[in-house]
Amino acid sequence: MSEEDQRILNEHLLLAQELFRLDTKKNDLEALAEIRSALKMDKRSVAAQSWNLLISSQLALRNPGFISLSRARVLLKKADPELIKTAEGRSGRALVYLSEKNYSGARVVAENLVSENPNYGLGYWVLAQIETGGAVIKYEEAEGLLQKAVALDPNLVQARFALAEINFQQKKYEPALAQFQETLKLSPEHSEAAARLKEIQALLARANPPEEKPGGGVLIAKPGPVPGATSQMGTTAGPQPMLIPISPVTGATTGAPSVQVDLDQELQKMLLQIIAETRPPLSRGKNSAPITSPSPTPVQPTPAPLPPEETPGQPGTTRPPEEAP
Repeated sequence: MSEEDQRILNEHLLLAQELFRLDTKKNDLEALAEIRSALKMDKRSVAAQSWNLLISSQLALRNPGFISLSRARVLLKKADPELIKTAEGRSGRALVYLSEKNYSGARVVAENLVSENPNYGLGYWVLAQIETGGAVIKYEEAEGLLQKAVALDPNLVQARFALAEINFQQKKYEPALAQFQETLKLSPEHSEAAARLKEIQALLARANPPEEKPGGGVLIAKPGPVPGATSQMGTTAGPQPMLIPISPVTGATTGAPSVQVDLDQELQKMLLQIIAETRPPLSRGKNSAPITSPSPTPVQPTPAPLPPEETPGQPGTTRPPEEAP
């Protein structure tokens, strides 16, 4: 193989490794595509074969199913001893056993991997998956392994997300929140971390409601001119709201004595003062006539009709009409 072909092959492998570390199904499939490109250039590449086994076994663990698990099994069966000796080959083998629920076999492989590669962060993540995958979940052991994995490989998204998930399961929401945020910084498309982050934020919001500010107030409407009336500035004036602050009465720890205030009485006084200030004045000045409202015109009673006048000397008699000549 020429130097140029070797360079291209290494680029495919490096890109596959970076995609694998983002810890999403989409990135795993893209990483497999890069591995296939590398294998087309060199079918005997041990590095490409070991990464092919590791990525396929992670897909089988992430999405348990016949197709993904069968593919990982076939790759493991075809792997030669040289491939199995690599750290990636051992990690893939342990993940295949873990997908098959073979926890004892997975533990043996993972413990040998960590003992022979003490600085391999992914090995501690594999061992932590075994601690949390059985019938008895060992949170403390898994948390210690994942913390070591993060310390050795800070950009390993698998370890950060698993550590955040363990903290979440133990209701350690503050450290879980920090780890989920770091996970999203490294892998913005990590949908599981984004969902957990929203869930933790909602839980913290319900557990720690916002505190009310000291003090308070009563919102009242300040009386003004009649709606529709025009003021001196030519604008229509209306009732203006005004906030009356009310200082809370607390036990005095300072030297000042506390005063008990009758809120109803003080509010009544203030309302009367506002009404007095906004009433129209009785006079406009010395030379202006007092403003009086027009008095209604009195209604004159209709006099009763007078009886006809009587002729003097003949009371009670009327004069007969004169006859025509």
